[in-house]
Amino acid sequence: MEGINPRGELAGTFFTHADNRYHGFVFRGSTFETIDPPGSTYTWAVSIDPSGDVLGFYGIPSRGFVLRRGSFSTFDVPGAAIAFPYGLNARGDIAGVYHDAQFSLHGFLLSGQ
Repeated sequence: MEGINPRGELAGTFFTHADNRYHGFVFRGSTFETIDPPGSTYTWAVSIDPSGDVLGFYGIPSRGFVLRRGSFSTFDVPGAAIAFPYGLNARGDIAGVYHDAQFSLHGFLLSGQ
């Protein structure tokens, strides 16, 4: 489990041996839902905001995603070879870290995604 919001909804990642892949999930009350953006080879769900929107990353190289009311939107971090979004707030701001082409580590903030 990676994230929990004030309503007790959970977001996280699990591994299945059947397909040898990581998948994201969201758990709301008694409902467990697997979440994988279209075309993903692996998915990490890392955060869930107060309204239930889920933030994560997927694929190689990694891309970010937000799952809002059943619809995925994806994003790239400018200058990133590999990006890891970690936080999503109620305004839609996304914070995380990324490695550039020289593998130097940087922080990022994307406003209002």
